Amino acid sequence: MDITNLIISALCGAAGANFAGLAFRKFGLGYIRNTIVGVIGGLLVSFAELIKFNPVLSSVIWGGIAGAVLVLIIGSIRNAVKKP
Repeated sequence: MDITNLIISALCGAAGANFAGLAFRKFGLGYIRNTIVGVIGGLLVSFAELIKFNPVLSSVIWGGIAGAVLVLIIGSIRNAVKKP
């Protein structure tokens, strides 16, 4: 694990989370919360080191996916808790 891959994964996680928040407005958390959740998702997947074929490419792909999925999960939980 390299610091460069961590940074790339965090940035792509933030981008993926914001894209998911825009694409699925019902599950979006707002720009700042989407970014924070996306960075956390990108870093988590970077620490897991899921694919090892190309570190930079896998950081971009998995960071974006993890950020988007984490925003959708948290957004759906938030919507379920809001409604009685």
